[in-house]
Formats: sequence, C-alpha cells, structure tokens
Amino acid sequence: MSWVHRDELPSHVSTQVIGQLPCVVIDRNDQIEILISSKTLQACDGDFDAFDRLLGKKLRALNHKPTPATQSQT
Repeated sequence: MSWVHRDELPSHVSTQVIGQLPCVVIDRNDQIEILISSKTLQACDGDFDAFDRLLGKKLRALNHKPTPATQSQT
C-alpha cells in the first residue's frame, strides 16, 4: 500500500478519478477502483479514527474479492 497525493498520481489513475477527488483508490492490475468516495471521506468529518476504521473495513472486504486477473482464470 502506498499513499499518493493527487499531484503525484500516475496518469492512468488521474484520468480515471478526474472530478472525484479526494478519494481513496486501489490499483489492481491497472484496474482502478474507488475504494472510498469523496462523499464518504467527507462523512468522516476529519476524524482520523473514523477514516482508519472505514479504510480497514474496505481493505478487509478486498480480501474476499478476486482481482481482475483471478476472475478471468476461473
């Protein structure tokens, strides 16, 4: 996992999230998925603990979701 500021986004990511920042995205095999939307981030209201719990929940859910490459192999 890496934290990247909007000014440091790779072009393949920035083109897919235009108008949706701030947000938290995941890049799996060049497939970009918004993990936490701007609206959901706003609901955290600056509370880092709320953000941390939400991020943990989203990441745990990813462990149960196949990657795009895995989906094509089944």
